[in-house]
Amino acid sequence: MDLFSNRFRELRLNSKLTQAEIALVLGVDQSTISNYERNTKKPEFETFLKIADFFNVSLDYLVGRTSEEKSFYQKYYDLKNFVSTELNDLISKIEEC
Repeated sequence: MDLFSNRFRELRLNSKLTQAEIALVLGVDQSTISNYERNTKKPEFETFLKIADFFNVSLDYLVGRTSEEKSFYQKYYDLKNFVSTELNDLISKIEEC
């Protein structure tokens, strides 16, 4: 198996999804998911994007170019949202006083 096949299967299993369920999400047949996981078929580019978006991982992670699930930009965006949410919560608490 190559890294994509392994990582795709791992992401699916960690999300507790069946092959049929992820097939519905991606708009492909269940047999296609099986082929992806057995490394007998590769997704089209658009499907790669859907997979990465659905599991919130980078394309580089998905295809084995990095061991980091998220890109620098995804980490930055997540941190920015976290800080913004925490700041808004803090402002709300201060306003309540």
